[in-house]
Amino acid sequence: MGIKIDGLKELSDMLTKESVRTAKRYLLNVAKPAAQVVLDALEQTVPVGVTGRLENELGYQSRFSNGEGTQLTIKIGPARDTFWGVFDEFGTYCQPAQHWMERAWTGCQDKCLSVFGTEALARLADMEEKK
Repeated sequence: MGIKIDGLKELSDMLTKESVRTAKRYLLNVAKPAAQVVLDALEQTVPVGVTGRLENELGYQSRFSNGEGTQLTIKIGPARDTFWGVFDEFGTYCQPAQHWMERAWTGCQDKCLSVFGTEALARLADMEEKK
């Protein structure tokens, strides 16, 4: 499940005038608070298992890819050391799915998008002032 943000033409134009490094840093700085919203929601729905480590091992990874333009992908969820958290999400042959990540995302997606938009506009204003 992802969010695709369209309609920020002014932002897109501004970022294409900046260096690649500056544009990527800008996007990462905008995405970080939005990712934190999702992480906070995940902490509220995480199942407390036998080991109790899952809630301490949630995080996110960012990756840039080039296609029709540069795209930033943020993956949020259990860390590699706690891969078994995905089993709680989707279930196994002997364990029913709990859908804890889906519930967290459903509950916070509007706030996540709002935080992303607010951060994007605030940082855009900051970059305009520097010029």
